[in-house]
Amino acid sequence: MTVGSGTDRSGAGRAVAGPSGGAGSETHAGIVRMALPLAAAAAITPLLSFVDTWALRTLPDAHHLGAFGVSTMLFNYVLWGFVFLRFSTVGLAAQAIGAGDVAEERRVVVRSVVLAVLMAVLVVGATLLVLDPAVDAFSSSPAVAEEARAYMLVRVWSLPAAFANYVFLGWLLARRRMALSFALEGVRAIVWVVAVLVLARGFGLGLTGVAIGSTLAEWVGLAVTLLAVRREWPAAAGHGWAGVLRWDAFRRILGISADLFVRTQALLVAFLGFTAAGAAFGDVTVAANAVLMNLYLLLAYGLGGFGQVVSTLVGQAVGAHDGAALRMALRRTMTVSVVSAGVLSGVTLVVGPAMIDALTGIPAVRETAAVYLPYVAALSLLSVGAFLLDGAAIGATRTALLRNVLIASMVVYGVLHLTLPGLAGNHGTWIAFAAFMGARSAGYLVVLPRLRRVAD
Repeated sequence: MTVGSGTDRSGAGRAVAGPSGGAGSETHAGIVRMALPLAAAAAITPLLSFVDTWALRTLPDAHHLGAFGVSTMLFNYVLWGFVFLRFSTVGLAAQAIGAGDVAEERRVVVRSVVLAVLMAVLVVGATLLVLDPAVDAFSSSPAVAEEARAYMLVRVWSLPAAFANYVFLGWLLARRRMALSFALEGVRAIVWVVAVLVLARGFGLGLTGVAIGSTLAEWVGLAVTLLAVRREWPAAAGHGWAGVLRWDAFRRILGISADLFVRTQALLVAFLGFTAAGAAFGDVTVAANAVLMNLYLLLAYGLGGFGQVVSTLVGQAVGAHDGAALRMALRRTMTVSVVSAGVLSGVTLVVGPAMIDALTGIPAVRETAAVYLPYVAALSLLSVGAFLLDGAAIGATRTALLRNVLIASMVVYGVLHLTLPGLAGNHGTWIAFAAFMGARSAGYLVVLPRLRRVAD
């Protein structure tokens, strides 16, 4: 298998189907079945954050929750910044699977694990170096800074496990083992909940207990994942390890990872910008925006599942050089995603008020959130192309296209973010963010003709 350099190479391989049939063989119902466990697995993350918050609710002083907010913001920024380890593994492994190249599939996983370990070591070291000034910059008091620092000093040691899990779960996704991925995430979540509640509430360790419990869950989750990987690990003729440490292969991964890192940073900046813009309109507006953003993220997790499915199907089709299967996968995932987004949009308008009431008991926040609820419903439809772009570009390893669309979308968002809130208040905040997601979706339509031809 010839592996080129750069981020726009798809590789080559024998045209045989992946482990679950050809990429174009999935029906609309099959795509939905593949996406559901992925959406459910993604929804686990905010649920775990809720558990962490609940474990701290009996603490007497407000600085505990303040420290939790500061420390989790800093930690999640680091953690989410390296999710490209999962995405790059999906695209490269799916192409090897589509090509029927088992040896290369194994090498992709090993290379990605090596990269994940090296990055974890560097990130842990860098985090410890900048921890004090970072915590101080975001803390409102010495008490908040001290407790946030204690949390981070524990939590940072979960990064090697989390980065390795990114790789292995990405590989399982490439093999269409969505249900197994969800089961593994479920095991991690159960350990997380039990450990956090026992340590934080049972032993009275507070935020330190949350840090220890969540770190323990990450390592237990990795151990269980390794057991699953051992059972799933494909047999190959010969040892197949000769090319693992080839520099051109690592350079390809690094190129893809760099594009995806830019993509992730752009998204984080956009979300931070949305929060900052709302803050200018007072506490009630900030709270209302936060409630509505939580509703949007629930929709995004559901629709993002289709993006992950398309990355697998496109990757396998590219590996097999099956242009017809690739176009069929793109067409069917688009159809299912648009229909699902329309349904979710309608559901949001109907049940959104009740969900707002469930998330906040403050009348002013409820009333304000109800005013802006239609933007959340609209975002469901505006975001469809953005998620499909992520998946298709990752599966085809055309991540430069994804990077460029994100940069262009950020330009659109930057202009609107700086102008509309001043002209239209918080409506301008929502319109700017909706335009950002809409620009990403429009970008998908622009690059779609190129993506449709990558397997020919």
